[in-house]
Amino acid sequence: MVPAAQRQGRTRSWAEHTAWGAVAELAGRAPEWLGDAQASRLRRALRETADADELDGVVSSLGLRPGAGGHVVLRATAFDVAVVADLVRTPVVAALDATTSTDSRVRGVGHRALSDVVRSYR
Repeated sequence: MVPAAQRQGRTRSWAEHTAWGAVAELAGRAPEWLGDAQASRLRRALRETADADELDGVVSSLGLRPGAGGHVVLRATAFDVAVVADLVRTPVVAALDATTSTDSRVRGVGHRALSDVVRSYR
């Protein structure tokens, strides 16, 4: 395993269409809005995301942030609403959502679920 200080990974958030492409890939759906080269790079990035240590980076790269409190989380997107409506019904989105919970137990469940999804993807 390469130490975190030596890892060279993503340092900025993915574009919205790429983030939804990652959700689609992990949910077993084809991100038809991505070009072949972009989809190939995304699949490679997802396969290389293996350790629980790196999941925080995935959550960050998808632009997810923990809320300051409250019981409702509102997420907004300008992406194709039909694609989003389909993907929101998948366990991948539920896991991603849970990883941003302010409740450490829910966050842990989300990280484990997302880790399982990524492991099964590879």
